[in-house]
Amino acid sequence: MESRHTQNFDLEETILELGPLEILKRSRTQSSERRLQENNRALRSR
Repeated sequence: MESRHTQNFDLEETILELGPLEILKRSRTQSSERRLQENNRALRSR
């Protein structure tokens, strides 16, 4: 319980520091990179 609370606090701190736009950009790039990796894997397995 305690560790989870501190993690959430850290996350909120980073959001305040980076700003919501930066975080949106990061999450978008991460998801697109993941999608690319999955596509590459699918092509290789054929």
